[in-house]
Amino acid sequence: MTGVAAARRYALLNFLLWLPAGLYLVPLVLLMLDRGLPVSTIAAVGIVYGLTTAVLELPTGGLADVLGRRPVLIASAVAGAAGLLLLGLAGTVALLLASAVLRGAARALSTGPLEAWYVDTMHAELGRDADLTAGLARGEVAASLALGAGTLVGGLLPLALGDTGPLPALAVPVLMASGVEVLRALVTTRLPEPPHPRPAAGAVLRGVPATVAVGLRVAGRDRALTRNPASSAAGSCAPEPRLVAGMHAGMLVLADRKRRPARPATAEVTMMAATAGPSAPARCRYGETVQVTQSCRSASSGSQQAQASA
Repeated sequence: MTGVAAARRYALLNFLLWLPAGLYLVPLVLLMLDRGLPVSTIAAVGIVYGLTTAVLELPTGGLADVLGRRPVLIASAVAGAAGLLLLGLAGTVALLLASAVLRGAARALSTGPLEAWYVDTMHAELGRDADLTAGLARGEVAASLALGAGTLVGGLLPLALGDTGPLPALAVPVLMASGVEVLRALVTTRLPEPPHPRPAAGAVLRGVPATVAVGLRVAGRDRALTRNPASSAAGSCAPEPRLVAGMHAGMLVLADRKRRPARPATAEVTMMAATAGPSAPARCRYGETVQVTQSCRSASSGSQQAQASA
């Protein structure tokens, strides 16, 4: 697969990954209220979703290194489709809780392997010095567009439909989101698996405690990591800062490349599959190491100028 084809596939899958989140973000709480659930039960469903995601985030992270990027992405899409199908059709608290568990597992499984696939593919095709900036930026723009478009459709579609069909209008966007997850699974089956190091499952699991400790230390030093608000008490999986920040950052990088094609972009993000032990810096999901250097300067007028150097 060429670098251009990999970038396009990465953007498409990023779009399909985040479109379901936007579709069911708006009707999520309203649908459960319409089914007669009290606010306390709705909050419990959200807590189950959040806890499932948090508990599985690191233990499932190494699966993409051990099993491969494609199988984990397919498992994420299947779990997401099943969870959203339950959410759209379920009428009991037990089924809604099962939906929250499946959606949380899908979110945990989807965190990282797509980015790792793109980086591995580019490195295999163009070498370790391949320029990843433009492709990663397009992926962020695609994710932001998917969230925005999905939120608009998920909010307006129930108003347009009304309760005229066999299903509540609020359930239609949720079931549409389940269908998008099925489409994502089908598209992912045609994804070529790039070569990458495959550590043993035991080594990955043994590195989880050290990775948690490193993450807590980084979060304690960097206040920017702790300022992002929770996406929703009801268990929404769509973080709001991504919608604006992702699109803005991605479009700035693309604009910079078009304006000065002979020079590297002013923002460079290097993601590489890492199999080093707990001493490796900034260990992230699925063994990736992310190095981002950014220098920000704010003028007194309130304008901001950001420059990231390689």
